[in-house]
Amino acid sequence: MMFDAKNLTVIFTVAKEDEHFLDDKLANFSDYPIVISRTIGLGKARRECIDKVSTEYVLVLDLDNVLPDQYIEDAIMIMKADTKIAVIALDYEECIGHYGFGTSLWKGEMLKKLYDYQDYKGELCECCYLYRKVLQNKYKIETLPYRAIHNKGSN
Repeated sequence: MMFDAKNLTVIFTVAKEDEHFLDDKLANFSDYPIVISRTIGLGKARRECIDKVSTEYVLVLDLDNVLPDQYIEDAIMIMKADTKIAVIALDYEECIGHYGFGTSLWKGEMLKKLYDYQDYKGELCECCYLYRKVLQNKYKIETLPYRAIHNKGSN
């Protein structure tokens, strides 16, 4: 499937420990509009990025995650087929027990509407919070039959 890369913005929130991944990510996604935040606090940083997005689709990708081939194309194809799907998410090769928000492709207007995560101590993690919020708002979450790679701690 062919789609216009200008219809998808890639969001990177840059944590100090993952800064060394940034140049490779920028090179890998050079065809797409990119929004970067170095703001402290994940919720605040992502909100800062989301507020700048105006594209139909938004890829939220943590710098230390590697997407499987075809993820973007397959996710967009599935989203176009069902208007109730808000997000196509993945788990990692080494399962964490739930889909990771750091590897998720959203319909832009739904992400803008639903994202209000705050960095609460002791509350739900961002992933669980958002997926609960998606379902509470009667939207769908879908996944694909492959996994992302999480390079946490890699240099």
